Amino acid sequence: ELGYSEEEARLEAGRCLQCFLNITLEPSLCILCGACVDICPEKCIRILSADDIEDLVPQRPSSVLVLQEELCIRCGLCVDRCPTHALFMDSWSEASTAPIALQPVAG
Repeated sequence: ELGYSEEEARLEAGRCLQCFLNITLEPSLCILCGACVDICPEKCIRILSADDIEDLVPQRPSSVLVLQEELCIRCGLCVDRCPTHALFMDSWSEASTAPIALQPVAG
């Protein structure tokens, strides 16, 4: 027994209904505001300096948004929090392959 109340058990069971969903990022909409980073309970979303991942990003933007999908529990909090709707939940078969959002260096 895990000690869940009936309501908690239903919520936990409902999470499995979203196991086929993936967090998808539309990089052109991302403003790198950090709202998704702040709300993620698993800390699987980070904003990194492009210097940290220079081999991945040939354009050399100043920052990138990185989502570690293996840590994601697909709770959807980041999707709800995103002010530009750059993040959304999509089925695995339709999911985008864009793992990062690029922000040009201000100059």
